[in-house]
Amino acid sequence: MLDQITNLIKDQAVKAFTEQTDIPNDQAENAAKATGISIFDTLKDQILSGDTSAITSLLSSGGSNNASNSIVQSVIGKLVGNLGNMGIGSDTAQSAANNVIPGLLQSVVGKFTSSAPADASFDANSLIQGIMQDAGKNMIQDALKDKLGGFGKLFG
Repeated sequence: MLDQITNLIKDQAVKAFTEQTDIPNDQAENAAKATGISIFDTLKDQILSGDTSAITSLLSSGGSNNASNSIVQSVIGKLVGNLGNMGIGSDTAQSAANNVIPGLLQSVVGKFTSSAPADASFDANSLIQGIMQDAGKNMIQDALKDKLGGFGKLFG
């Protein structure tokens, strides 16, 4: 399911960045990757804080279109920072994030609220478990890198 969400985000974000923002088209794919990172980092942070109810509420109610939603705001903030790290000016990054994120999250949430048989695998609890497993794997790899010093290069 995480791969399906990642592909959905990438495909729709590239299109949104090329059609709806002032992000240069040659940076749209990198901006889409930054978007995926921003979304998953926000969800991971929310899960690690112990508050999964905000995620399950978002995914079951379709509230992602509400720009005042705290998760939507966190994703936008992270994306603005990630786009800034790519050398995109703050005004352009803020405008792009505000234009792209609500609609993109609505598309993702649509998979979780859909009754279509093709979307049956989209389940909030499975998403949370997948992100937790990924976060745990990354924490273990980081700890091994720290402990093993130069040998940590073997892990990425």
